[in-house]
Amino acid sequence: MELPIVFISSTKEDLESYRLAARDAAMRAGFHPIMMEYFAAGGNPPLQTCMEKVKPCDVLIVIVAHRYGWIPEDQPGKMQKSITWLECEQALKNGKKVIAFLVDEKCPWKEEHKENYRLTQAMNNGTATPEFFQEVNSAVQQLKEFKTWLKKDRNIVQFTNEQSLGESVIHALMD
Repeated sequence: MELPIVFISSTKEDLESYRLAARDAAMRAGFHPIMMEYFAAGGNPPLQTCMEKVKPCDVLIVIVAHRYGWIPEDQPGKMQKSITWLECEQALKNGKKVIAFLVDEKCPWKEEHKENYRLTQAMNNGTATPEFFQEVNSAVQQLKEFKTWLKKDRNIVQFTNEQSLGESVIHALMD
């Protein structure tokens, strides 16, 4: 008997421990998790590779906190969607369910794991430019748009830590 497949989508560095909690929860719920760590060999995989990895999934779990993430340059048109957003769209296009887990906005979060922290770093090391400010500002706005898009037509599950995320993933997948 083959296990159902769950694709776990999120930004990586800021949510590494959360991704592991979701992976472990998915396995406890009887799912086979697919994650970028299983197929990315240094750097960002091409957009097409990510989209191909989403196709066989039975369900996609997306975990979103305070970073927008990598924006593939080879996406159609002049879109500026993150790979996470594109993975969600691919799952929906394939008729699969997307279950969104968003960090509770009131939950304390490390500043270095927020999108706008890149500005602080750039200012501290003298590399802040108007163009870089615009890039970060755009990512902050796009993150808001992505969260709004996720909230439309689907239930959102909030989490505050790895344990609450893991418990919520198990419950969502068991349903």
